[in-house]
Amino acid sequence: TLVADYFQLPFIEKSFDACILLHQLDYCTDPHRLLREIDRVMVDDGYLILSGSNPLSLLGFQGLLPWNRKKNPWLGRMFLLSRVQDWLALLNYEVIYHDDFAILPSARHSACAAWLENMIAEPLNAFGSFYFMVARKRTCPLKPIKPTWKLRRHLAPIGVNCRTQVKEMTNELLPQSSLSSDSKKASS
Repeated sequence: TLVADYFQLPFIEKSFDACILLHQLDYCTDPHRLLREIDRVMVDDGYLILSGSNPLSLLGFQGLLPWNRKKNPWLGRMFLLSRVQDWLALLNYEVIYHDDFAILPSARHSACAAWLENMIAEPLNAFGSFYFMVARKRTCPLKPIKPTWKLRRHLAPIGVNCRTQVKEMTNELLPQSSLSSDSKKASS
């Protein structure tokens, strides 16, 4: 078992393939700093798996009641899924999968509540009490990829007397018999 400050993890850079944060952002004093530290220890193309509480859920709205403010899970801050996705996008993470679940917090206690949650799950999925997300760290390679160059044909400039040059070239290419007939026509 390792106990450490999550703002200064005792690991070298790029040493983990995957990191799991279960409700850590909700109870962290500085979630941006935590994500930067996780980004530091994660390898390129590594996976970040995290979960959190949704403030726009029935569970989140119960935290507005004064007698619930001093209890868990309302002691922590709840962040919207879209806000966490924005933070991850700034660190070059691509969200591969996300899901909201537990629309009715008491659904596990009664069969009627579980049936009702299954009926309303599709249209009200964004109002689930918790979210689950898998993101992948994307990095650009530092070694530039050399482009393949295609050579273009360049036109050579032609002087003022281009017609004369073209006639001379065509005369050189014509057989001698046709030249003699052309010269006879020109002399007459």
